[in-house]
Amino acid sequence: MKYIGFIKEYDEILEAKSLKGHFQFFDNNEAVVKKVIKYLEKGYLFFPVMEYYNDIETNKFLCPRGYFTDGVWIWPSYFPYYLKRHPNFYIPKDFLTFLEAKKFLSKTPKNLDEDLEIALLIEKLKNKL
Repeated sequence: MKYIGFIKEYDEILEAKSLKGHFQFFDNNEAVVKKVIKYLEKGYLFFPVMEYYNDIETNKFLCPRGYFTDGVWIWPSYFPYYLKRHPNFYIPKDFLTFLEAKKFLSKTPKNLDEDLEIALLIEKLKNKL
């Protein structure tokens, strides 16, 4: 599995960057960002948590805490929010290439709860809570 959109202030995992680190030197195409957001919002919620996130900058309610996937990538529930709020938020080229190859079409993966890599991620995240 590949990780995308993780912010250190929320999730202290190796793949996370600080919020400010997600804004350095990125200039995203607005139309592409909208497609990415739509794709992310159709992800499979595989790890809901009975907590919520507050916006790092305003401390206002952001969204319920959870983690989504498409079977290849994993992202936190706050990722679409920050893309909407900051269209220059970092989107890795390999993720964009992956989405373009799929024509930004999202399909709910099957049997993800049985996937070993997801089980390992769940354990990793539980240890951070």
